[in-house]
Amino acid sequence: MRLPPNLAERLQNPSLHAQLMTATEAAALIAVGTNVGMSGFTGAAYPHLLDEALSWHCRCVKTEQM
Repeated sequence: MRLPPNLAERLQNPSLHAQLMTATEAAALIAVGTNVGMSGFTGAAYPHLLDEALSWHCRCVKTEQM
């Protein structure tokens, strides 16, 4: 996983570093059919990459089940 170079400055709690993952890794943890709520103020904090990765993950899982 590629992390931003200034991660230590932005995420000051080192115990959270181990929980960081890519959007694709996070999407794989969410079962197909699960309701997921996301929000962000005018799109500034909306997790666009997770939204795309989750959509792709669901399509792939559904294709495998056919």
